[in-house]
Amino acid sequence: MHLAGIALTDYRNYIGAELEFHPGVNLLYGGNAQGKTNLLEAVELLSSGHPFRAAKDGEAIRFDAPCARLCGNIDCGGRYRRIDITLPREGKKSIHIDRAPAALQDLAGKLPCVLFTPEHLNLIKSGPAERRKLIKSILCQLRPRYSALLTAYRRTLVQKTAILRQAEERRDLLSVLEDYNRRLAELGADIIMFRAAFVRILAKTAPPIHREISGGEELSISYETVSAVENPAGSPEEIRGILLERLTSLRAAEIAARACLSGPHRDDLHIRIGGQDARQFASQGQCRTAAVALKLASRYIMEHELGVIPLLLLDDILSELDARRQDYVLNRIDRGQIFITGCEAEAARRLRAGRIFEISAGTVAGRRDFG
Repeated sequence: MHLAGIALTDYRNYIGAELEFHPGVNLLYGGNAQGKTNLLEAVELLSSGHPFRAAKDGEAIRFDAPCARLCGNIDCGGRYRRIDITLPREGKKSIHIDRAPAALQDLAGKLPCVLFTPEHLNLIKSGPAERRKLIKSILCQLRPRYSALLTAYRRTLVQKTAILRQAEERRDLLSVLEDYNRRLAELGADIIMFRAAFVRILAKTAPPIHREISGGEELSISYETVSAVENPAGSPEEIRGILLERLTSLRAAEIAARACLSGPHRDDLHIRIGGQDARQFASQGQCRTAAVALKLASRYIMEHELGVIPLLLLDDILSELDARRQDYVLNRIDRGQIFITGCEAEAARRLRAGRIFEISAGTVAGRRDFG
């Protein structure tokens, strides 16, 4: 499976563009702010339904345009599928799969991707939210229900937080807190179940990759959720009861803090290198090695689960790695379709057959094949 081509209209700095991709390596190069990452973002959007550099969909629409349109053709071993996405400046986005209306969660598994940006190299030292994003980026593609759970949980969390912030002036609102706690416990238990299962696989898959890159250093990964949940792999019913009891016990504290103090919205991954907490003691090189291992492990997990090799999207990542890590990454992408931005065209000599696109001011100024 690979992305055969994409058509863009009014997306970022692209007025209109149509590209046919190589099933192997696709190098997107050019000067700064020409549209290389915009094109990579458009490819990833066909997979996730969200532009990864935008807080809101409207930010990805070309200036003064009413909407942006993307169309991707996917080659599934000779059988083609089509994904159309329209991002309006006002209103809800429109998604069609094979010309039939679809929901966001229907995109799961249609064009699996693993995205690696320079920001991901700071994954180990950054806050818990970034590590939750790593889990989300994979699970939303593997488990459509997980995406729906997250959406429902966030909506309920926002509503409960609004009540807590108004509680001082509107004490009558506190009467519904128990209902919100019950709903958060129900959704939270299922979210924890999905995350715990994924982290168990990640904790087995990433360490061998890490040992090979690092020359023998041991990486360990564990899942940290609500402290009262001693066994995240327990039954949803058991976890649901623990979460509800925890939220009930924090009622007074949450009213005083005017915030939700417990739940999977505070989850984290605990990463150790050589037995030590990586956030506190790991060097920059060690953290970057661990980040590479986590991303490549995620790709292997998706391949095993879905039976197809996910696209690998490398956004200016090679320039951030030293020669040894560059060679490892390049040697590990010898299968499946790969998109690389921000690298010199000479990098093609280190890769198998592929296609080079020269990007200039939101247009494809040149194209040539190599290999």
